[in-house]
Amino acid sequence: VQNITTGLNQGFGLAAFGVNNLTVLNNNFGSSLGTGDLSGDALTVRGYETYATSTGWTGPPSTNITIASNTVSGTFPRQGISLVDANGVTIASNTITYAYSGSYGGGASIDIEPDTNVSVENVTVTGNSITLSSATSSNINDGINVSGADANASTTNITISSNTIQVGGNINIGIRLGLYAGTNLIANNSISGVLNKDGIYHTNGPATITSNSISGMGTGTSAGIYVTNSDASGAMTSSTIEFNQISGMLDGILVIPNASSSVTNAIITGNNLSSFSGNSGYGIELDRVGSSTAVYATSSYNIVNGYDYSLITAAQSTYGTFYGNVITGFSTSGLFAESTSTAIYTNNILAYTGTSTVAYIRTSTGGTVSGSHNLYYHPNSTSSYWTNSVSFWTTLAAWQASSSMDAASLDANPEFTNLSTGNFTLQS
Repeated sequence: VQNITTGLNQGFGLAAFGVNNLTVLNNNFGSSLGTGDLSGDALTVRGYETYATSTGWTGPPSTNITIASNTVSGTFPRQGISLVDANGVTIASNTITYAYSGSYGGGASIDIEPDTNVSVENVTVTGNSITLSSATSSNINDGINVSGADANASTTNITISSNTIQVGGNINIGIRLGLYAGTNLIANNSISGVLNKDGIYHTNGPATITSNSISGMGTGTSAGIYVTNSDASGAMTSSTIEFNQISGMLDGILVIPNASSSVTNAIITGNNLSSFSGNSGYGIELDRVGSSTAVYATSSYNIVNGYDYSLITAAQSTYGTFYGNVITGFSTSGLFAESTSTAIYTNNILAYTGTSTVAYIRTSTGGTVSGSHNLYYHPNSTSSYWTNSVSFWTTLAAWQASSSMDAASLDANPEFTNLSTGNFTLQS
């Protein structure tokens, strides 16, 4: 299907039901922003399905689908490009200008959302250019959404790479992930214009989120990457968040399971996080981390610059580990163990050169820390301290003597090339 133009359609621009070996190429769905489909998706791919009340949707999926180099532009009451029941799909190099206007609470430019009892598997979404309009206060537009209709729908083996997403502010989300199983990769995407929601929002399932660039608008209540779970009794599994660049957001990376659940094998490494002036958020937050070596969250070799609280454990975390991070520019605490949580911190560099009063290490009532082999730099000793929320120590030696922490830690200049400008390479 190629070289067609649709606009002001009463149903779908193109609907494929139970189709194999389909290529959709160089089409124009919706002629300009504000037209598009009136009661359906611009393009939808479904299986050869039948529906029964007792079993839901059943039937074989559409297979071997390529959707490439199309233009989707308009105000849609549902989705832009939609996959409902498909296996083996490539969505590449499309240009999508999307605004949601329906009554479902939100929509997506690219929507991978299987119905109950069916699946979408083995999908690659790459090289697309997506621009979202500002959503209303009640409607959320997603750049790319991956989520089943319910617990009986599955999304497996999804790759989202090298897409450019202009979020458009307000409460829009760059990439939303609700994964089921398999190998899922979110890599090298550029997400900008995030304001009051998240760059990447990940619920459930295994994923590697790597080498993405996520930027906010220097204000608002957004998070760069937010990891949680939709099932309050389940565990979040095998999330690797690495080598991402996050800037201009209230929060950097948040790992916050729902109550009565836990984090399983979350690894956060090699990310570069920088906030905005006057920020009151968190650089990296780890919640509900279990106590065994099989249940852990590790934050290592990250640069965390300019947040209110750089590193924080909360909500009954007992095995949140911070290793080898560079922590600077914080306005309240470098590392904070909130009530009933434990933070394990080793081989970090915590540097503060300002004149405000801040804490390198802080615990609230019931919070505990365990650490050593860290390097502290605080040339203005009267403006920095260590505290358990009862006592305060203004020198590392006093903290070591009273707390038995940081036995092998040092107080020295790390000799970064230029700490004030964020150049954390070492001087030659």
